[in-house]
Parts: sequence; structure tokens; C-alpha cells
Amino acid sequence: GGEVARSSTASEQSAQTTASFLTNLHSVAITAPATPGAITETNADANTTYTIAHTGPAVLTGMDLVITWTVTAGTASAADFTGGMLPAAGTVTFSDSDATDKTFDIGIAGDALNEAAETFTITFSIASANMADADANGGVDLPDAVTVTITDNDPIGVTFARSQASPAQAATVTETASMEVRFAVGTSGGTRTGDVTIPFTIGGVENAEYAITAPSGIMADATGGTVTLGTADLTTTGALITVMVTGNDLNQATRTLTITGGTLSTVGAIDYDSASSNTAEVMIEDDDDISVTIARASGATGAVREGGSASFVVSLTAAGGGALTSAADICVGLDTVVNNQQSPANTARVMGGPGGPDIGGLTNCDGTAAALAVADSMGSGGVNIAAGDSSAMLSLVVEFDSLMERGMDEEELEVSLGTITPATGAGTVTAAASPDNSATVDIENVDAARSVSVMAGAATVQEGGEMVFTVTSTGRPVVEAFTLDWTIAGVAAADVSTGLTGTVAFTVDSDLTQTQSTQMQTVRVTAVDDTEAEGDEMLTFVLTIPPNCGGGTDAMCSTGGRPAGFSTSAPAIQVSTEPARVTIAQNDQPITLAVAAPPALTEGTAANFTVSFPESITTNGDVTVDWAISFPTAAPTATPPVFPAVAADFMAVSGSATIPMGMSSADIAITAADDAVNEAVESFTVTLSNP
Repeated sequence: GGEVARSSTASEQSAQTTASFLTNLHSVAITAPATPGAITETNADANTTYTIAHTGPAVLTGMDLVITWTVTAGTASAADFTGGMLPAAGTVTFSDSDATDKTFDIGIAGDALNEAAETFTITFSIASANMADADANGGVDLPDAVTVTITDNDPIGVTFARSQASPAQAATVTETASMEVRFAVGTSGGTRTGDVTIPFTIGGVENAEYAITAPSGIMADATGGTVTLGTADLTTTGALITVMVTGNDLNQATRTLTITGGTLSTVGAIDYDSASSNTAEVMIEDDDDISVTIARASGATGAVREGGSASFVVSLTAAGGGALTSAADICVGLDTVVNNQQSPANTARVMGGPGGPDIGGLTNCDGTAAALAVADSMGSGGVNIAAGDSSAMLSLVVEFDSLMERGMDEEELEVSLGTITPATGAGTVTAAASPDNSATVDIENVDAARSVSVMAGAATVQEGGEMVFTVTSTGRPVVEAFTLDWTIAGVAAADVSTGLTGTVAFTVDSDLTQTQSTQMQTVRVTAVDDTEAEGDEMLTFVLTIPPNCGGGTDAMCSTGGRPAGFSTSAPAIQVSTEPARVTIAQNDQPITLAVAAPPALTEGTAANFTVSFPESITTNGDVTVDWAISFPTAAPTATPPVFPAVAADFMAVSGSATIPMGMSSADIAITAADDAVNEAVESFTVTLSNP
């Protein structure tokens, strides 16, 4: 009941002051409802009852305690209270004969209007006419003012769905030149006196494939828009969103056009209806089915000579004709076969092998070489038609053989469509029916008088060892001497005794009447034994076109003479450019890298640790090695004592160092962090790994 004065000086404001209250102070508090600051609106008028309890000594006789309560509007208005007006102030009285709990009611108006939360305040005071009685009783501790929040009970639920208005929007539609898809945005629950604006986005189709024709308000990025529901639209039917989807000539998988509601920025409890969803969708089935056809490429003839190329085009066509493209890659399987084989010894082979005109160039859809399948005359592979393309080219090479086929019927190369595998995103793709599912070319035999090839004597030699390459010429007798060039690759000139180029010569056969002859020439190459640090090397030895071929291809080398019976269009010599390969295994002893430490490293400075080869050793390439700092175990009793450093003592505790080609060493700069801690001398270890 007294006063406590507090000094305004800064030094005294931090002191604690104790107020001694009278022992006969009365206290009044709200005991109900348990949460006096919260009220939930109902759909009808309802009272909220507040209970006021008195504690303390007995009220003096004839000196009642009269407490006044008053309601002040915050964001709430008079219309939010029963009767459409603020509650009038009221009182509760505690006397010597009646000090039981007292109550008072505040009536809240109920409605079906969607609103934001609203507030009002209840304050408590001593009635002025009873102030003396309150003082005589020793004073009253009143409740603090209570700010009450009225929570609305009329939330609006927003739903997105396919329109059910006549005609109802189907769940699946077929793409047409101009197709309309309709969605309804509706609400359930309370009503509003104002509009509700709902953002939405369109997904599942490309921007260029659709236009929003209703309502207006398309977003700048053309991915969606907004729809505004007026008071009359706040129903389950709501407003209509119309999306016009344009047709195209693109083969596509079934697409799902989706409409999704965005974040709602509204006043009041408005959210997406949990019983449904903020998303609706319509499936769009493609109408651009594709057939795959194969034919000889434009300008290609129906026959190809040995040594020539047979070109085919694999195309996508619409079911009703005309070229189409696909939204995704299409792997078109291909089967190849050589028909009209002359004899078992002359069986044409797909993807290589002895005997017959080998067919090269067949790959899988990913471009890798296709494997030989089933039988010598058959193979399987494929080409990939990339998304957006309408065709792909296939080029197969018919290699020369060394078999004499004069007067025999021509063989036929046939390519037919196999399994078609569209990638994800493509629509319906099928192989065309005959005759567009296969294409053929005739193989015109061009027989060479002789064939020349090379073979290595051993697959691997050590440094210092000798490699023997045997060059063999077989076929009709040699009627004119010829020379072939050879080239070595994969190693440096200093790695071999012969250099990287040379020649091999074949002489005229002494007996030109024989039907077959074989000549073999040997080229010997020594792998130089050096001390250079290097790995194993792969040497390739390949025959090249001799100068007297007159600009012929690497599959045909014509010299001046031919045996009787061979036409002038046939090559005299067929040179194989398949290389012979030998691995040169290095025999050098392993080189040990060493790391040298500086005398000392001071905090705040850097010191170089040197990584080096043994004396006089260099490499033919950069050498990189990892390094890391580790810490020894503490040994204070050792002489001198060992105190390990820690990772925090360094700017970096690991890294790598590179010794450049031709150099013998490199430095590792390690920096010690400069701290303010008084410490003993510390030690650490630098270790190399992974050279």
C-alpha cells in the first residue's frame, strides 16, 4: 500500500529493491476460463463466462470490495459481440458475508463469415465510489488487463479438380490440333465479403504447347496465372480455368498436364482442402504414332564393290505418311545377313573373320562395336535416332578378300529392322511392315591376286629384348617386285633400335606357273634397355601404302603386273592395315622417393620439406605424391623430451607435391600457425604416400 521510490542514477538502477507488502493485502484473480485470452467463435451467439476469485483476509464489515471490469475494442468491432454492441462495463462485489467466486459474461456473436482473428481487451479497476473501502481493507491486487483473441471458426477450403460442368472434363484425352482442358477451382466452408485470389501453375507440358484462355492474369513466365473468386463464386463449383493445348507433330509419351495451386496470401483461415488436393491433372495421349523404315540412302546404288561402302537410312514416318520427329531417343535394332554365300570357304562374315567379304561398321545404338552373333553370315546391332531427328544413317563397309571368285554369282547384303526400344518420353513406335522393314545391296566381288599381312612373334618382351615381325605375302605368284612401308607407333624413336619407319621388299617368284606362292620377310626390332623411369609401353607395327600405289586406298594397292585371268579393275595386292602389337615391359628398379626436413620450424613461418629422387634420376613425366602430417606419442622423459604438436598448430596438415618432368625434386611448404600459447618445443612427422 505504500510507495517505493527508485533513484534514476545509473549506479543505483542496477540495485534490487524489496517492497514490503501489508500482510492483509487482498488479491483478486481470474480463475476461469483456464485460458482467458482465447475465444473460439461459434456459428451462434455464445457467452464466455469469466470467474473472479478473492484471496486474502476477510472483507471488513460494511466495507465491500467492488471490482469493475471494462471491455475495450481492439481489432474486433461492435458487430463481433452479442447484440451488435460492446458489452457494458460491469462489477463484481466481495463482502464480509459473501466472498465466494463471482462471474461475469461476455457475449460473442456467431456467424458464418470467414474472418481473420480479432482482439479485444478486458481491464479491471476499483470502483471510484468504493476506493475508501478498498483502502480500509488494506488494498487490492487486481488482475492484469487481458487481451482476448477471437479465433474464427469459418475457414474456407480451396479445391482444384477437373471440371464437372457439362460436358465433364475426361481424365484422359487424345491430342488434337486444338484441345481444350478445363479445371474448376472451388471452395467449401465459410463465406467472405471480399474476393479470394488464388495463384496457380501449369506443369507437364512445354510452355509453347499451351495457352491459358480463361481467366486472364497470366504470369510473366507463362507457367500459370491467377484466378479470382468473387463472393458469388465461393462454392464447390467455383471458377473455371481453361487451358488450350496445341497439337504438334512430335511423337511423345503420354503426358500429364497438371494444375497446382500456389501459396495463398489472404486474410482469414483460407487453405487448400485437406480432403482433396491443391492439384488436378489430365492425361494427354499422343496422336503421332511412328513407324520405322529402312532403305538405301539417297543416291546409293543397289550394288557395292568389295572395298566400298553400303549406306542405308533409317527413318521415322507418320502412320499416315510424312516425316516425324520424337521427343526422346529411339534405339532401332538392326539385323544383318549376307545371302547367296558361295561356299563354306567363302562364307561372308559380319564384323570380321577369315574368309569372305567381311562386313564392317556395324555398331550398337550407343556407338560401340557390335558383337558377332549366331553365325558367320549374321550380325546384330543398331542405330540411335536422337530426339528431334527424323532419321539416322548406317554405313557398312565391304572389305576386300583374297579369294578368287571370278565367274561366281554375287552375294547380297541385307539389313532388316530388329527390336525397337524408345527411350523414356517417346510415344508409340513400331517397325514398318514389308517391304520397308529391310533393304539390300549386291556385293560385287573384286578379287586380289595377293594379300599381305603382318604378325608379331611374341605378345610381350622385356626392355633389351628383340621383337620379330613376320610380313607374309600369299596368293598368285609375284610377277613384279614390290616394296611396302611399315611404321612403328606407341613408343619414342629412342625406345627401339630401328627407328619408327622402314620398308620390306618382295621379289619376283622364280616359277610363275604355280597357282599359289608364299613369301615371308622378317623385321627385327630391339627394345632399348634404358634407365628411364617409365611404365609398360604398347608398340604397334603396321604396314602402310607403298609409294608406287598411285594414290590407291589403304585396302587396294595396284602395281604394274597381274597374273593372267585377273581384270584390270582388280587389285594386284591387298594390304592389311591391321597392326601387330607387342608390349614392352619395363625392367627398371623401383625408384624410392625421400623427404628431407629442415632444421627447425618456427611458429608463424613456413619451411620447405624437400621431396626428391635418388641422385641422377629424372622421369619422362610429372610425378605427384601425397603428404600428410602425423604426431608422435608424447615421451616427456625421453632425451630430448618429445612433445607432439597438434593439427591446430599448422595452416594445413596434408596436401600433394609434384616433381615436374625432367626435374629431380620438389618442395613442400609447411606453415606453422602463430598462437599466443606458451609451449614446449613440439615435434611432428611428414609422411609420403600414393606416388
